[in-house]
Amino acid sequence: MEKDLLAAAAADALFKSAFQLHRNGKYTEAESAYAKLLANYRELAKEDPEEYRAKVASTLNNLGTLHVQIGSYSDAEAELEEGLAIYRELAQEKPALYGSDVASGLMNLGNFHRETGDFSKTESEFKAALALYRALAQEAPEEYEPELASALNNLGTLHGELGAFSDAEAEFRESLAIRRALADRYPGAYRSDVAKTLNNLGNLHNVIGSYSDAEAEMKEGLALYRALAREEPGAYNADLALALNNLGNLHSDLGSHADAEGELKESLALYRALA
Repeated sequence: MEKDLLAAAAADALFKSAFQLHRNGKYTEAESAYAKLLANYRELAKEDPEEYRAKVASTLNNLGTLHVQIGSYSDAEAELEEGLAIYRELAQEKPALYGSDVASGLMNLGNFHRETGDFSKTESEFKAALALYRALAQEAPEEYEPELASALNNLGTLHGELGAFSDAEAEFRESLAIRRALADRYPGAYRSDVAKTLNNLGNLHNVIGSYSDAEAEMKEGLALYRALAREEPGAYNADLALALNNLGNLHSDLGSHADAEGELKESLALYRALA
C-alpha cells in the first residue's frame, strides 16, 4: 500500500514537470517525461483502474498533442485515438463526469486530422464534440458555454476554409452571441473572444461579398482590441496589428484609400515594434 502511494505521488509530480516542460516549448524533455509518466500510469491502472484510467487517457492526450506539434503524426494519431477510446469507456460508466473529456478528446483528434489534411474526419469529430458541448451547456451553462462557443468558432473556421459559407456564418453568429453574453457578465475574461469572433465573421463576410457587415464587424473587433491593448499591450498588440491589417485591406478593396493607408501604417508600426 505504501509503495503504491509513493508511486502515485511520484507519477503526479512527474505529470507537473512534463506539463511545465511542454508549456515552455522544451519538447524533447517533455516527450521523455510524458513517455515515462504514461508507463507509470499504465502500471498503476492495472492495480487501480478506477483511479488511473483517466490519467492514462489525459497523458495520452498530452503526448499526442506534443507529437502533433513536432510532426510525429503517426504517434500522435495512435495516442489521441487511444485516449479518446478510454474516455468514451469512462463516459459510458459516468457520463456526467467524463462527457467533457470525450468532447475535448474529439476536438484534439479533429485538430490532428485538420493538421494532416483529413478534413472529412475533422468535420465529423468537430460536429460530435459540438453536440456533446451543447448537451453539457444545457445542463451546466456557466461551466460549458465557453467550450460551446469555442467549438462553434472552430467548426465555423473549418467550414469557412472548406467553402461551406452558410454553415460557417451560422456557427460564427451563434458563437458570437454566446461570447457577447459571457462578456457582459465577465468582460475581463471574454472581451478578447468577442473580438476574435467578430474578426472571423468579418473575414467571412469579406470573402462572400457582404462588405457592409464585414466593415462593421471588423471595426467593432478593432475597437475591442484597442481597449485590450491599452490595458495589456504585451498580450494584445499582435491581435491589434492583425485587426488593423484586415480592416486596412478591406478598405483598400473598397476604395477607401485614406482609411486603408492609416490602418495599414499603424499595423506596420506595431509589427515593427513586435519584431
